[in-house]
Amino acid sequence: MIKIKDDFYLKSQLYNAVSKSTIRELLRIIKNYTDEKYIEDVLCELRELLEDTYCEDEIQEVIDTLSSEIKVCPKCGFKLTPTIRFETHTELEGNPKEEYMCYVCNNCGYDDSDNV
Repeated sequence: MIKIKDDFYLKSQLYNAVSKSTIRELLRIIKNYTDEKYIEDVLCELRELLEDTYCEDEIQEVIDTLSSEIKVCPKCGFKLTPTIRFETHTELEGNPKEEYMCYVCNNCGYDDSDNV
């Protein structure tokens, strides 16, 4: 497991990983932080790097993947709340409703069903 010594160490590790690695490699490196608290710290640092790097799409993909795995908002970092929704199938006889679960952020309004 990689130890977080300080913010500078974490930022430099992430920046080096982003500069030299593929998305899969970057996810592997980050997942060495097995404690969820460290993953949340990494996500926070990645959000900061997102504004300050040429690898914007790659970093956003890593943020989205990690956030989905630990059920935190990829936009603001708050815990996502599971929500039951219903979709009406008007194309079928009787307009049956299908129940599905999605996750929403009560802080910023993010809804993971918008990204499906």
